[in-house]
Amino acid sequence: MGFRELSRMEIVEVVRRWQLGESQRAIARASGVARETVKKYLRAAEELGLAANGPPPTEDQVVRLVQVGRVVSAPRTWVSPQADRLEPCREQITAWLGHLNRQLAFGGLDRARPGPIA
Repeated sequence: MGFRELSRMEIVEVVRRWQLGESQRAIARASGVARETVKKYLRAAEELGLAANGPPPTEDQVVRLVQVGRVVSAPRTWVSPQADRLEPCREQITAWLGHLNRQLAFGGLDRARPGPIA
């Protein structure tokens, strides 16, 4: 499981609670963030020169903390290993999805019960 990217406000709140003396566990519990995520952001805060008993973060430090959570990677190309097996059923799948979309648009999922795909 990966880390969840925190919003700017969540990061500022994590740092604020840390500077008030709360434990990582308490911060995680109060904010609904995993302890490992709290730990990651607090480690980054310390690397940026913030201290538990120091002043609040500057605007530049907050911007850098926001960047900590961003995952930058090459664009993904999705290759479906099942594409060859599904290709013979493309028409049926497309028809079923069209039927499902129409049902959702006109009355909800409870009425969208198509038969099995052969």
